[in-house]
Amino acid sequence: MSIKNKINDFLFSKGFKLIDEDVSEYFGDFYCNYSNEIVNVRLVSDRSIETIDVCSVLEPNRWIDLALMKALINDEQDLSKITTVNEYNDFLESHFSKICDLLSKQNYPSTKKKVEVLEDKRAKQISPNL
Repeated sequence: MSIKNKINDFLFSKGFKLIDEDVSEYFGDFYCNYSNEIVNVRLVSDRSIETIDVCSVLEPNRWIDLALMKALINDEQDLSKITTVNEYNDFLESHFSKICDLLSKQNYPSTKKKVEVLEDKRAKQISPNL
Protein backbone atom coordinates (compact mmCIF):
# COMPACT_ATOMS: atom_id res chain seq x y z
CA MET A 1 0.00 0.00 0.00
CA SER A 2 1.37 3.44 -0.88
CA ILE A 3 2.09 5.99 1.82
CA LYS A 4 -0.60 8.22 0.34
CA ASN A 5 -3.19 5.48 0.78
CA LYS A 6 -1.99 4.69 4.31
CA ILE A 7 -2.26 8.33 5.33
CA ASN A 8 -5.63 8.70 3.59
CA ASP A 9 -6.97 5.69 5.46
CA PHE A 10 -5.60 6.85 8.81
CA LEU A 11 -6.82 10.43 8.52
CA PHE A 12 -10.24 9.43 7.23
CA SER A 13 -10.57 7.02 10.18
CA LYS A 14 -9.94 10.03 12.46
CA GLY A 15 -12.70 12.09 10.87
CA PHE A 16 -10.56 14.21 8.55
CA LYS A 17 -11.83 15.42 5.22
CA LEU A 18 -9.77 15.90 2.08
CA ILE A 19 -10.08 19.64 1.44
CA ASP A 20 -7.62 20.15 -1.42
CA GLU A 21 -5.68 17.92 -3.75
CA ASP A 22 -3.60 18.29 -6.87
CA VAL A 23 -1.78 15.68 -8.90
CA SER A 24 0.74 16.77 -11.51
CA GLU A 25 0.74 15.02 -14.82
CA TYR A 26 4.54 15.08 -14.58
CA PHE A 27 6.74 12.97 -12.31
CA GLY A 28 3.85 11.84 -10.10
CA ASP A 29 4.10 14.93 -7.91
CA PHE A 30 1.07 15.62 -5.73
CA TYR A 31 -0.21 17.30 -2.62
CA CYS A 32 -3.20 16.50 -0.45
CA ASN A 33 -4.57 18.73 2.30
CA TYR A 34 -6.76 17.25 5.02
CA SER A 35 -8.57 18.97 7.85
CA ASN A 36 -10.57 18.38 10.98
CA GLU A 37 -11.71 21.02 13.49
CA ILE A 38 -8.23 21.34 15.09
CA VAL A 39 -5.50 20.37 12.63
CA ASN A 40 -4.69 20.52 8.95
CA VAL A 41 -2.36 17.87 7.52
CA ARG A 42 -0.54 18.22 4.21
CA LEU A 43 1.09 15.35 2.36
CA VAL A 44 3.43 16.42 -0.45
CA SER A 45 5.38 14.44 -3.00
CA ASP A 46 7.75 16.64 -4.97
CA ARG A 47 10.32 15.01 -7.24
CA SER A 48 9.88 11.76 -5.30
CA ILE A 49 10.54 13.41 -1.92
CA GLU A 50 7.54 12.93 0.34
CA THR A 51 6.88 15.11 3.37
CA ILE A 52 4.13 15.62 5.89
CA ASP A 53 3.35 19.00 7.45
CA VAL A 54 0.78 20.03 10.03
CA CYS A 55 -0.76 23.31 11.07
CA SER A 56 -3.38 24.59 13.43
CA VAL A 57 -6.68 25.64 11.89
CA LEU A 58 -6.08 28.90 13.80
CA GLU A 59 -3.23 29.73 11.40
CA PRO A 60 -3.86 27.61 8.30
CA ASN A 61 -0.91 28.87 6.27
CA ARG A 62 1.71 28.37 9.01
CA TRP A 63 2.81 24.83 8.15
CA ILE A 64 5.08 22.96 10.54
CA ASP A 65 7.31 20.16 9.33
CA LEU A 66 6.24 17.01 11.15
CA ALA A 67 9.93 16.36 11.92
CA LEU A 68 9.90 19.48 14.12
CA MET A 69 6.78 18.28 15.92
CA LYS A 70 8.57 14.97 16.44
CA ALA A 71 11.60 16.82 17.85
CA LEU A 72 9.34 18.86 20.13
CA ILE A 73 7.44 15.86 21.49
CA ASN A 74 10.50 13.60 21.83
CA ASP A 75 12.86 16.37 23.00
CA GLU A 76 15.29 15.56 20.18
CA GLN A 77 18.49 17.58 19.99
CA ASP A 78 19.82 16.59 16.56
CA LEU A 79 17.50 18.44 14.20
CA SER A 80 19.54 17.78 11.07
CA LYS A 81 18.45 14.14 10.76
CA ILE A 82 16.45 13.17 7.69
CA THR A 83 13.00 11.79 8.50
CA THR A 84 11.63 9.28 6.01
CA VAL A 85 8.00 9.34 4.99
CA ASN A 86 7.43 5.99 6.71
CA GLU A 87 8.85 7.45 9.93
CA TYR A 88 6.58 10.46 9.45
CA ASN A 89 3.59 8.17 9.03
CA ASP A 90 4.46 6.03 12.07
CA PHE A 91 4.96 9.14 14.20
CA LEU A 92 1.71 10.72 12.98
CA GLU A 93 -0.25 7.61 13.86
CA SER A 94 1.38 6.97 17.24
CA HIS A 95 1.37 10.62 18.42
CA PHE A 96 -1.77 11.86 16.72
CA SER A 97 -3.60 12.91 19.89
CA LYS A 98 -0.52 14.75 21.22
CA ILE A 99 -0.12 16.60 17.89
CA CYS A 100 -3.77 17.65 18.01
CA ASP A 101 -3.35 18.76 21.63
CA LEU A 102 -0.27 20.87 20.81
CA LEU A 103 -2.08 22.54 17.90
CA SER A 104 -5.34 23.12 19.77
CA LYS A 105 -6.66 26.60 20.44
CA GLN A 106 -5.40 26.70 24.03
CA ASN A 107 -1.91 25.28 23.32
CA TYR A 108 -1.09 26.63 19.88
CA PRO A 109 0.49 29.97 20.94
CA SER A 110 3.01 28.16 23.17
CA THR A 111 3.62 25.44 20.58
CA LYS A 112 4.24 28.05 17.88
CA LYS A 113 6.94 29.73 20.00
CA LYS A 114 8.63 26.40 20.75
CA VAL A 115 8.59 25.42 17.07
CA GLU A 116 10.11 28.77 16.09
CA VAL A 117 13.00 28.09 18.49
CA LEU A 118 13.43 24.62 16.94
CA GLU A 119 13.35 26.08 13.42
CA ASP A 120 16.20 28.46 14.32
CA LYS A 121 18.14 25.67 16.01
CA ARG A 122 17.73 23.38 12.99
CA ALA A 123 18.87 26.12 10.60
CA LYS A 124 22.02 26.61 12.71
CA GLN A 125 22.69 22.87 12.81
CA ILE A 126 22.27 22.48 9.07
CA SER A 127 24.15 25.66 8.11
CA PRO A 128 26.40 26.57 11.05
CA ASN A 129 28.40 29.14 9.08
CA LEU A 130 25.48 31.38 8.17
